[in-house]
Amino acid sequence: MLKAAHLVLLAAAAMAVVSGAMPTIGYANGDDPVAEGKQIFQAKGCGACHTIGSGRLVGPDLKGVTKRRSRQWLEKMIVSPETMLYSDPIAKKLLEQYMVPMPNQGVTKEEVKKLIDYLEHEDKKGGDDD
Repeated sequence: MLKAAHLVLLAAAAMAVVSGAMPTIGYANGDDPVAEGKQIFQAKGCGACHTIGSGRLVGPDLKGVTKRRSRQWLEKMIVSPETMLYSDPIAKKLLEQYMVPMPNQGVTKEEVKKLIDYLEHEDKKGGDDD
C-alpha cells in the first residue's frame, strides 16, 4: 500500500506534467533512435534514480532490463508508472523493495520507444547480466 509520502511524490510529478513543467522534448538527430533514447534518459532525469550497469540507486539498476521484462511491460512502466504500481504484481514488488514509487516523467509514446531502444542497445553491449 502506498504511504502518504509516496502519494505526494506521485501528485507532484502529475502536477508537473499537467502544468507543462515537464514538456515533451524535441531532438535534432531524428535518424538515430538510440542516441535520442540516451538524450531522453538524460533529459528526463532517469539517471537520478537508475544506473545502467553501475548498481542500484534509488531505483533498480537497468542493466539487462530489456532481457528481464517485455517491451510492452517496459512501455507501460515508463509511461504510466502510477497505474502499474496499483495493478502490476512486478511493479508492486519493486515498490516493496525500493520503497519509493517511480514518478511519472511525462514520457510520450514516441519517446518511450526510443528510450527502450537505448536500453536494448546498452544491454547488447556485452558483459554479464544481473
